[in-house]
Amino acid sequence: FRRVLFRSSMESLVGSENKEEAQRCLEKIHSVFPKSATAVDTGNTLIDSILTYGMKKAEEVGVVLRPEIWVDSNLAFPATDLFVIIGNTLDNAIEACCQVDDVSSRIVSISLYQKNHLLLYEIKNPYNLDGEPKPGKIHGYGLKNVRACVERDNGEMSITRENGIFDVSIHLNLAG
Repeated sequence: FRRVLFRSSMESLVGSENKEEAQRCLEKIHSVFPKSATAVDTGNTLIDSILTYGMKKAEEVGVVLRPEIWVDSNLAFPATDLFVIIGNTLDNAIEACCQVDDVSSRIVSISLYQKNHLLLYEIKNPYNLDGEPKPGKIHGYGLKNVRACVERDNGEMSITRENGIFDVSIHLNLAG
């Protein structure tokens, strides 16, 4: 996953306090690939399209997405279910981040790993402990649809809320 490798390289430069070199590297990459900031390339076109859409949406509202994706390019899982599972949880996470007062904590972590016949998906985001969802929005259907997909695909889903972090964890059997 090129974006993760790029970010790791940049984090290494920044971590070693070589900020000038990191800035030069970033400027060079942006001049060669001006759209690289919002493009995702995991090798799986379906996941790429879902995450690229999410990255663009997150960028528009000032939310940072940190994906870690390791899946086969020919992942054998229903496309509609991937759209429902990843799309709904990602939309929810971005919306929840927008309601968090501390702009620097508006970070969504996404992990999607395939190991043999198991697909592991986890998404974590901060949420506003004090606030209610903004009026006028429809709430409550996204996670119900996600749970329905997970159950139909004989998977497991857990949701935790701890220390201001909302965590959705899903395990799916691909041998199914």
